[in-house]
Amino acid sequence: MCGFFVMSFSVTFAPTFLLYLGALVAGWAGGGTAVLIPLGLAFLLWHVVMRPAEWPRDFAAWTAGRAGRAVMVAGLLMALAGVSMLLGRGIALLLPPAQTVPAWVGVGMALLASPLQRLLHDPAEAARMAEFLDDALAQVQRPAPAVARVGASDSTALRAALLAGETDLSTLARHHSPGAVLDALAALQDEDRLSRPLGLVLIGWACYPVSARELLGHEAPFVAMTLVQEDAALLAAFARACLSLLRAEPEAFWDCPSNRMLRQVQQRHAGTDAAEALRALRIKQICLTRRRLAQARAEWLALMQESADKPAL
Repeated sequence: MCGFFVMSFSVTFAPTFLLYLGALVAGWAGGGTAVLIPLGLAFLLWHVVMRPAEWPRDFAAWTAGRAGRAVMVAGLLMALAGVSMLLGRGIALLLPPAQTVPAWVGVGMALLASPLQRLLHDPAEAARMAEFLDDALAQVQRPAPAVARVGASDSTALRAALLAGETDLSTLARHHSPGAVLDALAALQDEDRLSRPLGLVLIGWACYPVSARELLGHEAPFVAMTLVQEDAALLAAFARACLSLLRAEPEAFWDCPSNRMLRQVQQRHAGTDAAEALRALRIKQICLTRRRLAQARAEWLALMQESADKPAL
């Protein structure tokens, strides 16, 4: 942001300096009232170039308030031009010109500032950049939403509800959020306080097709297996539930554990019912993968056929 302001200052400094230098030169050269009017118009033109939004081209946009502000701005700019000329006259008393310099040279310099300003500075682009920076600054300074401010208390209440025996995870997810419920369950597992009944409830919530559709994107089956993978009985229940989920809702494939992860867990529980259930789940995943690959290959061949049949332009 600082770089943008430095760049803007460097871009607008030279034309602005030329504008005021022209007024100083006009006064230094002995310009009078006849020079003040075109000099004031040069200042006004510079302001129009710098702030075109304040000078609309549509007559209907000119309200009484806008017209009043325009008159005030014009008067202020005329005063600035006059003050700059007076400063030039004061400099002439200390450093008089060695030879006669036409006052119109200063007016020409001031008038040249506006086209130079327009060449170097695009007011529309500058306005868009300023709006972008203002919006970014507002987002940075915007206070955290109420949900974030009370997040700690919500997490404590959610944890207390789970420890008290609350098993309606769908209702908890509606009151809080699915992510918050999964995080709370993970925290209980880290403390070794995730009971087997609660683990079974988690598996049912994550792998039941109806609730799984609502949880798409939260990777609930993956989280569920991660939390119960050390319990062979829970792991077997998860594998069977996840297999049923994939049969009913193939899109849940993306929220489930990867086949590699399933293989690693299967190896750790070799010789158990969990290993057999995980093997059946892995087979189902591989079948879904092959089907997707076959569909992708068919779409690719169809696309290539369309390209071959399409006549060259």
